[in-house]
Amino acid sequence: SQWVETEADFVRLVEDAFARPDEVVIGNESMDAAAKRFEDSLRPRLERAENVMVVAHGRVISAFVANHNEIDVFELWDGLEMPALITLTRSDLRLVKVTNHF
Repeated sequence: SQWVETEADFVRLVEDAFARPDEVVIGNESMDAAAKRFEDSLRPRLERAENVMVVAHGRVISAFVANHNEIDVFELWDGLEMPALITLTRSDLRLVKVTNHF
């Protein structure tokens, strides 16, 4: 784990983590590993329920969404405000919309 002094340093660290998704840059797992863990947990719930609402860290959700959509993962994450709601299609996990301050 790495301590950062400023918000700008943190943003640069996150950008680096997204640029090197197969390497551990923040915390104890790579962005790829975090997104896979997230998806592995989410898939069974999508198969059982009509609508699913998930609460998680923005970096993990952003990495997961980017894996299923042709979007810039850093831009998605950087555009999230708290709270944020990301709506996806259930069948193919396509990004429908991002709602900030819902």
